[in-house]
Amino acid sequence: MKKIVLTAILLATASITFAQFNFGIRGGLNLSDYSNLDNSSKKTDYYVGAILSIKFGDFYTLQPEFTYSKQGTKLNGTQPYLASNTIGVNYFSVDVANKLAIGNNVHFIIGPYFDIVMDKDIKEIRNADDYYYYRYETTGVDLGFIFGLGFDVTNNLTIEARYKQGFIGVIDNLENNNTDSSYYYDEDPHLNKVFQVGITYKFELMKSKK
Repeated sequence: MKKIVLTAILLATASITFAQFNFGIRGGLNLSDYSNLDNSSKKTDYYVGAILSIKFGDFYTLQPEFTYSKQGTKLNGTQPYLASNTIGVNYFSVDVANKLAIGNNVHFIIGPYFDIVMDKDIKEIRNADDYYYYRYETTGVDLGFIFGLGFDVTNNLTIEARYKQGFIGVIDNLENNNTDSSYYYDEDPHLNKVFQVGITYKFELMKSKK
């Protein structure tokens, strides 16, 4: 057992020794929405963050990421019966991106993410009679997967397109209430759905040893 553990430690150490480390920044456009939510459309916003790229050879790169991501959705009301609103939920996101080279400077991206809610807001547009409003609560965390494609323009600059799919219902008690005290209470799970397109720029920290 000791030999197995020692061998594993030696292999891990050797892999790190010959890995290439880069620190970088990333940012871009978010198009976000929720599943199982009628009369909604994508909310346009942004994400920005930092990465640590650990390249193990030509095929595989491990890339932990720390990102501030502004997400949510637009609720499209039909006046005068339903108000239009923007739900905004802003996350601190920790992603573990696994980048697999597939040739011609193109790589496939897949990995888990864990999000923590930093702040939230709702922008409400009531009708002329002040008839409808939305009330909602959001969960404090989200968990899911990212996947997408990237293209290395240079050794430092990368263009990426990703899809971010949540596994946890992130809105509780979505209630559509009016002045007559009648309401609609939505019990379907609402999962984060986010399309991201942006760039990453890497600053070289340590080259692999030859």
